[in-house]
Amino acid sequence: VEMFQAEFDAGSWYAAGKLGWAYQRGLGVEPDLAKALELYRGAAERGGTYWQYLLAHAHEMGYLGLERSAEKAAYWRGLPKVQIDTYDCWVRNYYFDGIFPANETVSAYHEKRCEDPQVRDEEIERILDEQQGVL
Repeated sequence: VEMFQAEFDAGSWYAAGKLGWAYQRGLGVEPDLAKALELYRGAAERGGTYWQYLLAHAHEMGYLGLERSAEKAAYWRGLPKVQIDTYDCWVRNYYFDGIFPANETVSAYHEKRCEDPQVRDEEIERILDEQQGVL
């Protein structure tokens, strides 16, 4: 945590996102979801693709105490990107790392889409629509 804090203090917004994870999960610091979200937003607003995707999916699903909002999810997904990566692969990683609560159906969907972005699994999408209301 000290290393990320030092990098953040020196101006690294990538480190800000990593600090957000530490605060969200209580890794080396007291858990503080409000602080984590503040750090995620700062990193995302400065082009941090990973944090943009994290906030987008949190709004899609209503995770991390954020309201479920297709509009806010689209906002975070639509910002200019610093890193070149795919949304589905990062969402899969967030489930794997425990950033979001366990959800085998949603995780499996993003796993398939990470492997092949053209895959459309209509049955999974139907289930997700029923369970979550927003994809």
